[in-house]
Amino acid sequence: MRPLFFISINLMYENMNDFSLTIIIPILNEENLIHSSLQFLTNSISLSHIEKKNVNIIFCDGGSSDDSIELLIDLQKKFEFKIRQKKFNSPSVGKTLNLAKNLPTGKYVLFLPIDCHISSECFNQLTHHLSREKFISGGFFKEYEKDNFIYNIYSSLQNLIRSRLLRNLVWTNGIWINSQLFHEGIIPEVGFLEDVILSDKLKKYPNLILKERIIVSPRKYEKTFLKRIWINLLVMISFRFKLKSIEQLKKIYLKK
Repeated sequence: MRPLFFISINLMYENMNDFSLTIIIPILNEENLIHSSLQFLTNSISLSHIEKKNVNIIFCDGGSSDDSIELLIDLQKKFEFKIRQKKFNSPSVGKTLNLAKNLPTGKYVLFLPIDCHISSECFNQLTHHLSREKFISGGFFKEYEKDNFIYNIYSSLQNLIRSRLLRNLVWTNGIWINSQLFHEGIIPEVGFLEDVILSDKLKKYPNLILKERIIVSPRKYEKTFLKRIWINLLVMISFRFKLKSIEQLKKIYLKK
C-alpha cells in the first residue's frame, strides 16, 4: 500500500496538469521591452511546474506607433503567442485587454503589464492553490526591481495596507481571474483606474492574494518619486470620495 503522503503529492500534480492559464499582455509603444519581457516570461514558465501546453500568451496592442507589432511578428518565429491589435482614439488598458475577450483562453486569465516580471515560483504558487481550492480571482504581492531602502519600504506598505488589509489590486499585482468572468466582459473600459474598478468588482468573489512577489519596474517613479506617490494618493482619495470625474483624475495623473 502506498503511503498517503505520496498519494497526495501525485494527486496535486495531476490537478496541476488540469490547470490552464492564458497570460494577456497589453502594450502601447513598448518595442524596447517586448523581447526581454517575453524571454523572462517563457523562462519562468519553463522552470515552473505548469506544463507548457497548458499556458498560452496573447499580446494585445492598443495602437502602437512604434515598431512593436513588427517586432512581435518577428518574435513569433521563436516564441509561440497570439497578437491582437486595434487602434483606439483614446486607448486604455481595459480596452486593450478586451481585444482578447472573444478568443479561446485557459480556465484562468492573468493580466501582466509588459514591465512586470513573474517568476516560476509565482506560477507554482498559483497552480498549487488553484488546483486545490476554488478561487475566482486574485493577484500577487509585489516588489520593485530597483532594490533600495525607499522602494522596499514603499512596496511593503503597498503589500500590507492596499493588498492585504484593503484587498485592493492594481495591474502591477498581476491580477488573475476565472476566464468566464473575462469573457462575460468584467473588464471596464472607462479610460482610467480600470484596475481599481475591476478590483472592487472582484471583491464579492472568493479571492486569493499570493505572498510570492511579482517584480515591478520603477520607471514611473524614477524621476519624481515623492511627487508620483503624492499624485497617486490624491487620485485615489478623490476617486473613493467621488470628488472628481474619471476624466479629471486622468488629467491629474498624467500632469507632469
